[in-house]
Amino acid sequence: MRLQPKPWCEKHQMLKDYTAPSSSQKHCSKCIYERSVAYREKNRQLIRDKGKEHYKNNIEKESNRQKEYRETNRQTYLDTNHRYYENNVEVIKLQSRINSKRYRKEHPEAKRVSEAKRDARKAGNGGSYTVQQWIEVCEMQGYKCNMCYNWFEKLTIDHIHPISKGGTNNIENIQGLCSFCNNSKKDKLIY
Repeated sequence: MRLQPKPWCEKHQMLKDYTAPSSSQKHCSKCIYERSVAYREKNRQLIRDKGKEHYKNNIEKESNRQKEYRETNRQTYLDTNHRYYENNVEVIKLQSRINSKRYRKEHPEAKRVSEAKRDARKAGNGGSYTVQQWIEVCEMQGYKCNMCYNWFEKLTIDHIHPISKGGTNNIENIQGLCSFCNNSKKDKLIY
């Protein structure tokens, strides 16, 4: 009985893998790996699109799978995130600043509300309101200044009873003024 010569890959100097699920021609494991890497590089966008489509079609299943993984591997998950943050802290902070600047530029109302909340928090008088409530105040006033009654595209937030005099940051204490009137009013009580 004559033994068959084992298939040999000349490129990698190793045995070919007949168990590999490739075409009719069998390849060694390194050849298979190289071909898959080349395919992924060539079809990167197609693979990404298919993955997104799969996620959309199986969103509940995928979110449950991810949640289950995070719960069962909690410490590994936290360690990985912590390591990533330590290795990329400067990039993450820079990206955060860029995103914050972009958001404030695209949403000036949110910026104004945030600044008013910060001032009230510093004073310790309490109270808060949402961006939507501020927009409703502006719409209720018809985007007209409450002092000079002129129409403005953007109004500034004014506290009727100033925070420095003990006023709160609740929506009932907020009115819209033009920047000129707001700057001239400063912290005076005007009824």
